[in-house]
Amino acid sequence: MTYETVGVNTGTSEATALAHGGSANTKNSTFTQIDASTSITVDGFWVYCGVNSSSAGIDSLIDIATGASASEVILIGDILFSSGDGQGESNLIYFPISIASGTRISARHQNRGISGTVDVAIILTTDSGLDVTAFAACDTMGAVIADSGGTQIDPGAVANTKNSPYVEIDAPAERV
Repeated sequence: MTYETVGVNTGTSEATALAHGGSANTKNSTFTQIDASTSITVDGFWVYCGVNSSSAGIDSLIDIATGASASEVILIGDILFSSGDGQGESNLIYFPISIASGTRISARHQNRGISGTVDVAIILTTDSGLDVTAFAACDTMGAVIADSGGTQIDPGAVANTKNSPYVEIDAPAERV
């Protein structure tokens, strides 16, 4: 099993800061490079999203992409990261997706505010230790682009009971 961490500045011990798009709920038009060229063939990877003081208390949607600069292809779109009250929140999410050696990885984000950054690093692995098959891509369901958040689900007014009717997370779609 081989691991490679990318998107971390070893001099500051900080992850790569993703700049905001400039307008609320709008993705940055450019991607920020996380790794210029992966040195291993990846069977899966962990995405770390961390709060930056300027993005405390807001939701963000993060895209992870591969490919040359200005020709990126989104591999995972709209990963929801909520920074809560800004007191050290972070997420670490595993994606069993293959990436060829020598591939450039980049990311971008949007949030509810008009400024702010989110810190992102990625841990690449040749074998996660989890018994899962690597996939080619990932679809996000339930992301709400209009407010940079997720689908709201009302648990109902009575404790220990299910709310009815069900909430549709996403309309059925077929990957192209």
